[in-house]
Amino acid sequence: MRYIVFDLEWNQGHPSREGANRALPFEVIEIGAVKLDENFNIIDSFHRVIKPVVYPVLFKYTREIISLTERELSMGTDFVTACKEFLRWCRKGDRNYFFATWGTLDLLEFQRNMAYYNIHNGFPRPLYYFNVQYLFNIFIGKYDESAISLENAIRHLRLREDKAFHSAISDAQYTAEILQIISGINVFLYPEAAPKNVANFVFLAKNGFYDGLSFSKITFPEAIVQGGDPVGDGTGGTGYLVNDEIVKWLNFNTEGMLAMANKGPNTNSSQFFFTAIPAPRFNGKYTIIGGTKTKDDLNIIKSLKIEDKIITIDIKGYKINDFLNYFSKETKEWSSFLRSYR
Repeated sequence: MRYIVFDLEWNQGHPSREGANRALPFEVIEIGAVKLDENFNIIDSFHRVIKPVVYPVLFKYTREIISLTERELSMGTDFVTACKEFLRWCRKGDRNYFFATWGTLDLLEFQRNMAYYNIHNGFPRPLYYFNVQYLFNIFIGKYDESAISLENAIRHLRLREDKAFHSAISDAQYTAEILQIISGINVFLYPEAAPKNVANFVFLAKNGFYDGLSFSKITFPEAIVQGGDPVGDGTGGTGYLVNDEIVKWLNFNTEGMLAMANKGPNTNSSQFFFTAIPAPRFNGKYTIIGGTKTKDDLNIIKSLKIEDKIITIDIKGYKINDFLNYFSKETKEWSSFLRSYR
């Protein structure tokens, strides 16, 4: 899985009936993007200045914030060429990619410009993407809909301001830096407490079992967030079961625990859940395999909704393969179930 973090700058006519083209109220004049690998490391970049056709004169507010001049824009690439080059660049190396933007408008306006120039839109429907602005709100514990500017987010995180804002490539790089910090829910796994269940979870994650699955259950008062069901209605699993591994020294008396869901004793499979608050009534009933690292991870869990998707689960650690080798007999058996399941 690759991630395409991109940003647009656009121009507009005067917001009057005479000054604006209703079919294209905002014309893209710059595309900037960086490509991230599965570990959110920047591995490539893309940048094009685009010659405006609909609005060749910069609107006064646009002129005040962007770094491009009308002369530089006049020497830019036409949108059709730039768009096709960008899409080819997105697919290069791995056609399985996921967009990330600061806010919701960039993807909307990019597709509106594509439609205006009759460029085929082959994006899947619905088009899922990371709204990094929204994720940042969650990261800092801010749950309302108010927009935080990219500049303020960078300053909040005390990141270096070594690039000009309102430059598409610079803003894409800034957005990527923020995404690297806030990406995903980080948990510790507890193989010393539940070795076989942790091995099963790691095995499924490394085989892409969880990729693309939705969270299917959110219940209160414990605010349980449950995922890992390939069917999506709470009944799915792998086709094999793993016995409970419940220890007294690890319990649900604290928030942010990661545990295997079950249908009764010794029926663990693929489904797992997080607890957003302490849930002592679960003690002795479910196998705990991990816990969240920070309050920020807990904030993300509390924000999850039914049908939010798991992009991927990335297992990190320098002895992962050695750990799985202890369960070579089990993983061989589990693999046979997964092959028949697929």
